[in-house]
Amino acid sequence: MRIVRNGYKFLFLFAAFVVLGIGTTLLGEVPSLAVAAAWIGVAVTPLVVVIATRVFRVPEEDTVSPRPLWRMTGRPTAGFVLGSVLALNIIATVWIEIYGRTIGASDYSTIDGPGGLPVLIVDLLVCGVIAVLYFRSSIRLTREGSPAAGAAPVG
Repeated sequence: MRIVRNGYKFLFLFAAFVVLGIGTTLLGEVPSLAVAAAWIGVAVTPLVVVIATRVFRVPEEDTVSPRPLWRMTGRPTAGFVLGSVLALNIIATVWIEIYGRTIGASDYSTIDGPGGLPVLIVDLLVCGVIAVLYFRSSIRLTREGSPAAGAAPVG
């Protein structure tokens, strides 16, 4: 199965993160499951990224052959944007954890939440790895010179 239409891509991501958000929130309300919910959130996010990377295609891409493992997006711009969003998320999270208490933003602190510092560190590392993969994919796509380089035309 390949998803080419943007509306279906949005629907997939929306559904995945709504289910993830609701599931981890509900689990987090049970004190004995709060830490498990935090770890589930950290584990499911890269799973959603892997599924989306393997299933999403741009119209110019071959929808039959598997996408090369290094390739995260159909076009370089998408990878640069997604990598930048993840990098900004990492920077904002670290900034809030370091300076949040001094400006009254401690409500957004993750260290005080379930799982505490270990969950935060693993989450930041996962986001960092995914961001690097997006950037590397986009750089390679840019060097190859075609938004769907290496793909057979869809016809």
